Amino acid sequence: MKKNTIISTVIVTILIITAINNPHSIAQLPWDTNLSFLKNITPYMVVLIVTFGCYSTLSTLFAATGGLEDTSKNTEKNIGRILNIEYSSLRINNSPRFKLTVEYNGIINTFDYLDESVQFHFKIGDEVIVKHNPEDTNQANIDLDASISHKNSSKASNAKFKVIEITPNFSIKDNFYEVIGEIYQTGREPRKAQIQEEFNNFQLERFVPGAIIPCQLEGESPLVI
Repeated sequence: MKKNTIISTVIVTILIITAINNPHSIAQLPWDTNLSFLKNITPYMVVLIVTFGCYSTLSTLFAATGGLEDTSKNTEKNIGRILNIEYSSLRINNSPRFKLTVEYNGIINTFDYLDESVQFHFKIGDEVIVKHNPEDTNQANIDLDASISHKNSSKASNAKFKVIEITPNFSIKDNFYEVIGEIYQTGREPRKAQIQEEFNNFQLERFVPGAIIPCQLEGESPLVI
C-alpha cells in the first residue's frame, strides 16, 4: 500500500473518531451564527492540527521503517555504483540516516533513510547490491547486508581476469555467456581461463573485451567479482 494512502486512511479514521466523541462540535458546522468566532473556528483548527500532526508523525515512522515498502517484487539483482553519499533529513534515536545516489542497470536512482552502517562500510565509487522489480527498474531497494558481503569478498581478490572474448550461449539458459580470458596473478605467468555464467545487464557492461576485472582464484578456476 502506498505511503500517502496509508497516511490519509489513518488521518480520516482519527478525525471520524474525534467527531463521534465530540458531537456538539459537528452540530455547529459549517458555521453557527449564534456562537462566537472562536467557537466556530475551533473544529476547523482541530482538523488542521490533527492532519498536520498525523502526517508529520507517520511520515517519520515510514522513513524509520523504510516506508513499509513492498520489496517482494524486487527479485532481480544488479551491482550498482555509488555516485553520492549524503546525510538524510531524518535522525532516529539521535543516529543519522543516509541517502545514496546509485547508478545501476543504466539508470540513476536515489535511496533515502538508509541506516548508519553506510558511513562505516561505503564511500563514493563503491559497489552495492541493488534489488529491483524486473518489470520496473526504478522500483528498487539496496540490500545493505549483501552489499557489505560483496565489498568484503572484493577485498579478498587475489588475481585479475582480462576479458578476451565473450559469446552468448542462450541454448543453455537465457542471459548465459561463455567468457574466454587470461588470469594474471603475482609471481605467475598469465594463463588462459574460461567462465560460463549467467550475466545481468550491468555485468555485461563490465565484461567487454579488454576489461580487467578483480577476481578470486580457487585452484585453476576464477571466481570473478
